[in-house]
Amino acid sequence: MNAKSFLVSGIAGGIADFLLGWLLYGMLFRDYFGGPDPDMMLTGLGCLMFGMLISYVFVRWANLVTFSSGLMAGAVIGFIVEVMGNSFYYSMQNPVDYKKFAIDVLIVTVMGAIVGGIVAAVNGAISKPQT
Repeated sequence: MNAKSFLVSGIAGGIADFLLGWLLYGMLFRDYFGGPDPDMMLTGLGCLMFGMLISYVFVRWANLVTFSSGLMAGAVIGFIVEVMGNSFYYSMQNPVDYKKFAIDVLIVTVMGAIVGGIVAAVNGAISKPQT
């Protein structure tokens, strides 16, 4: 595995995830999801780990190196991770707000697609043979 590609594309993905989260959750859907302001250190760590997860899969196993190839794979990973996380989170809520559950999954699927595209594109740029 190319450690440089893993680290750089993972960090790029984490930054993209953080910025997309700020735009979507912090600005566009802030009133809908509500709640107190998040702990930004933990938010940043979570975003970085999501970028690293996608980067590890792409660099180690899938060898995805184009934005378009990363787009679909990132969407699938985002969807699976968010359905899993929301299932645990909402299982403790009474009553369950299934509309919020679904909207949250949709948002993270879109975010995962964009993060996946960025991770794959950065991986491709780093992995290109030097001429």
